[in-house]
Order: sequence, then structure tokens, then C-alpha cells
Amino acid sequence: ASMLMLYASGFRHDEELLSLADRLEGSSRDGVSTGVLVWTLIMLTDTFLDHARRLDADKVWWEARNLIQRNGQAHYQAFSMAGDALFDTLDGFLERAVQTINRLTEQSKEQGFAELAEIQIFMIGLRPLIYLGLVDKALGYFATVVSPAAKALCLAHHGELAEATTLLEQWIAPRFTSQYNESKDETPVYGDALLLE
Repeated sequence: ASMLMLYASGFRHDEELLSLADRLEGSSRDGVSTGVLVWTLIMLTDTFLDHARRLDADKVWWEARNLIQRNGQAHYQAFSMAGDALFDTLDGFLERAVQTINRLTEQSKEQGFAELAEIQIFMIGLRPLIYLGLVDKALGYFATVVSPAAKALCLAHHGELAEATTLLEQWIAPRFTSQYNESKDETPVYGDALLLE
């Protein structure tokens, strides 16, 4: 179920994913392994945030965070730190979010899971850097991460509108042709959000 929430995150799956999230949020946790439960709670948090259900997202996030803290495994700590930075960003504590991301970057290198943390660092660290005017640092993520929508956002904030427009046209134009099939569009909600932003 958590994999469905991760990979079927396009807008056409909205009702199905939200219904699944509601069912999972209300189900028993008995007999579920820590890894599966942590991942599922994170996906629930993401799904609720995608649907502007902040209170539900807060509830399942704190359950995930508490489980992670009790478990103590380093790679789960990365999820916890990334989530803290995400909620700090949503609440306007941008400097604190960047500090958390910086700590996560250092810890992931020290503890040998930099590759695992890299995508979380990118996804969560991008916006607070942009909003604080640290676009050069945000653009540095693209040395290792490929995301045309996110790169277009950074370039636009950096004043490089021609290059941002080119990326947007490459990303969006195919969706407005006669060959476009909405029923097969798997563009994640966060991808559309980056493009709209």
C-alpha cells in the first residue's frame, strides 16, 4: 500500500490514494514491522499534505517520529530529520529547516548512508533555501539529482528565466498535444506543484 502511495501519486489517483490513506491511518499497527510501518506512516503524511489535510498529516507524522526515536536506527533518523525540516518549512521556520538539513547531510556522510539521505535532502531542503534567497546553494543539488521541474523552479528564482522556460516547455508541452493521454499521466503531485510555483 505504501508503494502505491509512492508511485501512483499523480493527480488522477487522488481519490484512490486518499481513501487508502484514510483506511491505513485507522488500521491496526499490530504485527507490522518497524520498517514497513515507518515507511507507510511517512507515505500517509505525504498523502495528507498533498490533500491539504495538515491535522491528519501532523498526527501520523508524530506517530512515525516517535516510532523512529524509539527504534534508533540511523537511516530512520534521516527520515525523522527530513520530516522535521519539512514541517519547519511549512511553519515558516526556514533557518531551522536549513540547519536540520545541514545536520542531516553531515550525519548521513559520517554514518555511511549519504545516498539514501541525498534524495530526502534534495526534496526537503530545496524550498527553504530558495525562500531564504540561497538559490545558488539550491542549484548545487542538481550536480547529483535530476529533476527538471525543481531545476526550473530554482532557475526562475535565480533570474535565469529563459533556461527555466525551456525546461518548463520540455516538461509541460507534451501534456498539451493530441497524443497526450490523461489516463496514463503519472506526474506526481509534487512535480505539478513545482511547475506551478
